[in-house]
Amino acid sequence: MKRNALTSIAATIGALALACAAQAAPLDNGGFSAGLSGWTTAGDVAVAQGTVFNELDIGSAPRLLLGTASSLYQDDRPAAIGHYNLSGQDAVAGGLDLEPSVNLAPGSLDDADTGSFVMEGSSASQSFSVRAGDTLHFDWQLFTREGAGGINLGDTAWLVLTTASGTQLTRLGDTASLSLLDVGQGWSASSLASQSITFSQAGSITLAWAIGDVNDHGNTSVLSIGNVSVTAVPEPASITLLLAGLAVAGLATRRRTLQA
Repeated sequence: MKRNALTSIAATIGALALACAAQAAPLDNGGFSAGLSGWTTAGDVAVAQGTVFNELDIGSAPRLLLGTASSLYQDDRPAAIGHYNLSGQDAVAGGLDLEPSVNLAPGSLDDADTGSFVMEGSSASQSFSVRAGDTLHFDWQLFTREGAGGINLGDTAWLVLTTASGTQLTRLGDTASLSLLDVGQGWSASSLASQSITFSQAGSITLAWAIGDVNDHGNTSVLSIGNVSVTAVPEPASITLLLAGLAVAGLATRRRTLQA
């Protein structure tokens, strides 16, 4: 009986531990090891690692890449048509296509005050549940050919979060204002940056990123995203039950030892 009781307690504790572990991973395929599985995309989006376009090193781990290149037109002369397109899919038009793909009204990515208008771009998004206290982590880097011909019009990358409170647009950076390093072959790159966001309320959210070709259709830019994760806070009830189970198991073991 004692052995059966201990076995039952151990099974309960194991089930609670598994439940806590499951709650700690609400995001699907945040490391992109399964390609684009779990992600909704618009425009030119792909998962890659190593060297892309036979000239740009993005690192050894899988990265989500959002680009601005067309598969039908010559965006980066003298490179061939579609040379810097990642997926075989065209970037989508700014305004009616790009903004709605990330829960924004058409024109939301434009900045009339500075005369910056998004011509085309791409996005990727995923919806999942979080609890109060959960923290989202990801890193990002912006690569661009803007400025290769002497003109940099400021291609821009954004983070878009939709919660029960509404949609929040955050500008990650643009190619004109970021500090860029020449990485060869006509490419420049920003430093790898990390970002964390802690949620104050539980609920369903939609996480999205977008990149836009600003004021022209030429000179490709690529937003690279990686290491997306959610650090979850275990539910109080699960913690209480787990501690109670451990306490009961400890008492049962102590009694068995004394009786032996």
